[in-house]
Amino acid sequence: MADSKSPIQRNSLATWIALAVWLAISLILQALFIDSNERLDAGAILVAGAAPILIVSSIHLMTISGYSRGVVIFRVIMAIVCGALALGELTDLDKDKTWQVALPVIGLILVLYFLLWRKKAA
Repeated sequence: MADSKSPIQRNSLATWIALAVWLAISLILQALFIDSNERLDAGAILVAGAAPILIVSSIHLMTISGYSRGVVIFRVIMAIVCGALALGELTDLDKDKTWQVALPVIGLILVLYFLLWRKKAA
Protein backbone atom coordinates (compact mmCIF):
# COMPACT_ATOMS: atom_id res chain seq x y z
CA MET A 1 0.00 0.00 0.00
CA ALA A 2 1.53 3.31 -1.08
CA ASP A 3 1.81 6.18 1.34
CA SER A 4 -0.56 8.85 0.02
CA LYS A 5 0.23 11.49 2.61
CA SER A 6 1.99 14.62 1.51
CA PRO A 7 5.30 15.64 3.11
CA ILE A 8 3.48 18.45 4.93
CA GLN A 9 1.02 16.00 6.46
CA ARG A 10 3.85 13.67 7.48
CA ASN A 11 5.67 16.63 9.06
CA SER A 12 2.59 17.59 11.04
CA LEU A 13 2.03 14.00 12.15
CA ALA A 14 5.66 13.64 13.18
CA THR A 15 5.49 16.92 15.11
CA TRP A 16 2.39 15.85 17.02
CA ILE A 17 3.92 12.45 17.79
CA ALA A 18 7.15 14.08 19.00
CA LEU A 19 5.20 16.47 21.23
CA ALA A 20 3.10 13.60 22.64
CA VAL A 21 6.20 11.51 23.34
CA TRP A 22 7.88 14.50 24.99
CA LEU A 23 4.77 15.03 27.14
CA ALA A 24 4.91 11.39 28.25
CA ILE A 25 8.63 11.67 29.01
CA SER A 26 8.11 14.84 31.04
CA LEU A 27 5.30 13.25 33.05
CA ILE A 28 7.42 10.16 33.70
CA LEU A 29 10.38 12.31 34.78
CA GLN A 30 8.13 14.27 37.11
CA ALA A 31 6.77 11.09 38.67
CA LEU A 32 10.13 9.39 39.07
CA PHE A 33 12.69 12.05 39.85
CA ILE A 34 11.45 15.57 40.25
CA ASP A 35 8.90 15.55 43.06
CA SER A 36 11.38 17.13 45.49
CA ASN A 37 12.31 20.02 43.17
CA GLU A 38 9.82 22.89 43.30
CA ARG A 39 10.93 24.68 40.15
CA LEU A 40 11.25 21.71 37.85
CA ASP A 41 7.90 20.19 36.98
CA ALA A 42 6.37 18.42 34.00
CA GLY A 43 5.04 21.65 32.51
CA ALA A 44 8.46 23.30 32.56
CA ILE A 45 10.06 20.25 30.99
CA LEU A 46 7.31 20.07 28.37
CA VAL A 47 7.67 23.67 27.18
CA ALA A 48 11.48 23.44 27.29
CA GLY A 49 11.36 20.48 24.90
CA ALA A 50 8.46 21.69 22.77
CA ALA A 51 10.34 24.79 21.60
CA PRO A 52 13.14 22.89 19.80
CA ILE A 53 10.66 20.35 18.43
CA LEU A 54 8.60 23.14 16.87
CA ILE A 55 11.68 24.93 15.52
CA VAL A 56 12.99 21.75 13.86
CA SER A 57 9.53 21.08 12.44
CA SER A 58 9.27 24.58 10.97
CA ILE A 59 12.77 24.37 9.49
CA HIS A 60 11.86 21.06 7.88
CA LEU A 61 8.63 22.57 6.51
CA MET A 62 10.60 25.38 4.88
CA THR A 63 12.60 22.81 2.92
CA ILE A 64 9.45 21.24 1.46
CA SER A 65 8.11 22.72 -1.76
CA GLY A 66 4.58 24.03 -1.43
CA TYR A 67 4.74 24.59 2.30
CA SER A 68 2.28 26.92 4.00
CA ARG A 69 3.97 30.04 5.33
CA GLY A 70 1.17 30.49 7.84
CA VAL A 71 1.86 27.11 9.41
CA VAL A 72 5.58 27.88 9.65
CA ILE A 73 4.93 31.28 11.23
CA PHE A 74 2.48 29.72 13.70
CA ARG A 75 5.00 27.07 14.71
CA VAL A 76 7.79 29.63 15.11
CA ILE A 77 5.53 31.81 17.28
CA MET A 78 4.52 28.81 19.38
CA ALA A 79 8.21 27.91 19.75
CA ILE A 80 8.96 31.44 20.98
CA VAL A 81 6.07 31.26 23.45
CA CYS A 82 7.26 27.85 24.71
CA GLY A 83 10.81 29.13 24.97
CA ALA A 84 9.70 32.19 26.94
CA LEU A 85 7.64 30.01 29.26
CA ALA A 86 10.55 27.63 29.77
CA LEU A 87 12.96 30.50 30.38
CA GLY A 88 10.62 31.97 32.98
CA GLU A 89 10.00 28.64 34.68
CA LEU A 90 13.51 27.21 34.72
CA THR A 91 15.57 30.30 35.58
CA ASP A 92 15.54 33.04 38.18
CA LEU A 93 14.59 35.60 35.55
CA ASP A 94 11.46 37.57 36.19
CA LYS A 95 8.62 36.22 34.05
CA ASP A 96 7.68 39.74 33.01
CA LYS A 97 11.18 40.25 31.61
CA THR A 98 10.96 37.14 29.45
CA TRP A 99 7.67 38.33 27.97
CA GLN A 100 9.09 41.82 27.43
CA VAL A 101 11.58 40.14 25.10
CA ALA A 102 9.31 37.48 23.58
CA LEU A 103 6.33 39.64 22.65
CA PRO A 104 8.28 42.18 20.56
CA VAL A 105 10.01 39.30 18.75
CA ILE A 106 6.62 37.76 17.97
CA GLY A 107 5.34 41.14 16.82
CA LEU A 108 8.38 41.64 14.59
CA ILE A 109 7.90 38.21 13.02
CA LEU A 110 4.24 38.95 12.32
CA VAL A 111 4.96 42.39 10.85
CA LEU A 112 7.69 40.98 8.60
CA TYR A 113 5.44 38.11 7.56
CA PHE A 114 2.58 40.39 6.55
CA LEU A 115 4.87 42.89 4.83
CA LEU A 116 6.63 40.19 2.84
CA TRP A 117 3.36 38.36 2.12
CA ARG A 118 1.73 41.52 0.80
CA LYS A 119 4.74 42.25 -1.36
CA LYS A 120 4.64 38.78 -2.94
CA ALA A 121 0.86 38.89 -3.38
CA ALA A 122 0.99 42.23 -5.26
